[in-house]
Parts: sequence; structure tokens; C-alpha cells
Amino acid sequence: MWLEGLSRTPRPRLLRCLNSPGDQSPLVAVRAYAVMTGWGPLNLAASSDGIVGVSLGEPYRKFLRWLTSRGYDVVHGSNDIILDGLSQLNEYFSGVRREFRLPLDLRGTPFQLGIWETVGRIPYGKVWSYRMVAEEAGRPHAYRAAGNAVGENPVMIIIPCHRVVRSDCTLGGYGGREYLKKKLLTLEGSIGKIKIRGTARTLGPRPRLASSSPPSSLMPPRRHRSEGS
Repeated sequence: MWLEGLSRTPRPRLLRCLNSPGDQSPLVAVRAYAVMTGWGPLNLAASSDGIVGVSLGEPYRKFLRWLTSRGYDVVHGSNDIILDGLSQLNEYFSGVRREFRLPLDLRGTPFQLGIWETVGRIPYGKVWSYRMVAEEAGRPHAYRAAGNAVGENPVMIIIPCHRVVRSDCTLGGYGGREYLKKKLLTLEGSIGKIKIRGTARTLGPRPRLASSSPPSSLMPPRRHRSEGS
């Protein structure tokens, strides 16, 4: 079989917050931080309760715009949760960590949160199809909606949406960055389960965090708010 079977091993729930993206609650204060890696900027944001966003390979300012569009009040800087996240991600990229033990503070619909929790249970080195994710989440007929929810995952790598592929064992989407999906699956040793179309992009070495603070080109203004705030 190209696809690995579902793992029934109980895993801790990762989700902490059941806020809706469109709710009218006050702005949530978050810290945002970036470091440069060999695979591009690694961006993290966290509230006092947990990680709210992770992205790899996109400009830091784009990450900030996404945070403000989600209703967060963003201040540049780190906190203990971000520093712990960077440490665990560095261990992951070094090949010594296979599971993350980080608090998450996510905003989404109940359906999205259920799909993200399910994706968080896909074991390292395995791949599931979008249909398998929907079935495991108890929504077997909603696999297309499940695919959309996977695409909206706000904390890539930590919730491993790169481990979700099409039923025909081709890669599927990854926010327009298919090469990153290939790199992550190669790092985890599961790329051999995937049918790759065309010539694979050179994967290069594992990323290493260049420093504990972002380069000056990544530094934003001290505060970054949405227009009109």
C-alpha cells in the first residue's frame, strides 16, 4: 500500500481554544518572531496561552499581515512559548524530535479544530489521505471540506498537514509551496510513499536556525496593527 493505515494509538489533544474566526471577542495580544533557516524564514507567533501561528518559507511581513487579518494584536518579540517552539523545531529539523509538546491556542470553527486535532495524530513517517483524515475525524463524507480545513492549518509542521496527501498518493497542495512539502516528507523518510510528478526540486540540507534573533531585514516596526486600529 502507498498509504499507511490509521494509527489508533491515543495521543494528547493539542487544541486549547474554540474561538471562531468571526467572533466579536477582544483582540488577542500575541508576540511574533522570525529566524532565518536554510529553507527560508521560520515565523512563529504565540499568545500567553499557546502557539497561534507557524509558517516556513514566507516573508515575515506577510506572516504579520495574516496575523492581523485573523484579529490578533501583534507585537514583535518572543516569549517563553515561542522560545520553546524554536527549540523543539530545531530538534525536529536536526532529526532528534518526532513529536511536539507545545500548547496551542487556535482559532477556527468546530469542524476545522476537529480536523486539525486529527491531523495532529498522524505519526511521524506516515502519510494519510484527505479521505482518511475525514473518516478518522468522524466526518467520512466531508473529505473535500476536510481538505480545505487542512489547507487552513495555522501551525504548519507542529500540526503536520504536510503528511496529508491525495488518495492517488500524489502530494496534493501545500499553500503553493509543494517543494517544502517534499522537503518535510524527505526529512521524515516518507517521501518514498509518494508519487512525484516531474523532476523533484533539489532538497538541500536540513535547515538550521541561523540565530536566536531575526536578521534586520526581517525586523518589523515595534508594533504592527491592522489599518484603522
